[in-house]
Amino acid sequence: MEPILLGRAAQCAWYDLILPNPLRPTGITVMHMSSFLDSSNTGVLMLVAFAVLLLAILIVSFRARAVVFCQYLHAMTGVSLQPSEVKRVFREKGKDGVRELFLDLIIREDLKEGPILIEDEPSPELK
Repeated sequence: MEPILLGRAAQCAWYDLILPNPLRPTGITVMHMSSFLDSSNTGVLMLVAFAVLLLAILIVSFRARAVVFCQYLHAMTGVSLQPSEVKRVFREKGKDGVRELFLDLIIREDLKEGPILIEDEPSPELK
């Protein structure tokens, strides 16, 4: 299938509205999808490949949210939690449910350590 060439009258009528006279091209070609994905057009193929790579990274990052949250929770507080449990709570109760689960686990971990001893020394500023 040959590309469609617009006539000179159609070119002038359309481009007179948008582009000033020195910038007006002499011919307009309509590209077909087969020429868009042609192997000689490596610049376009590189852009498409880069877009697919970014999409894959985005999908992986969204799927790994529960694992990253559990690793962070264990590193910062010592509380171990399974990603499947986080996913289940998020599915059932949403973001607020995960927040409640997190706070509940932190409080339980603090209670395991026992009460915090506070010394009765007055601070030097109050003397």
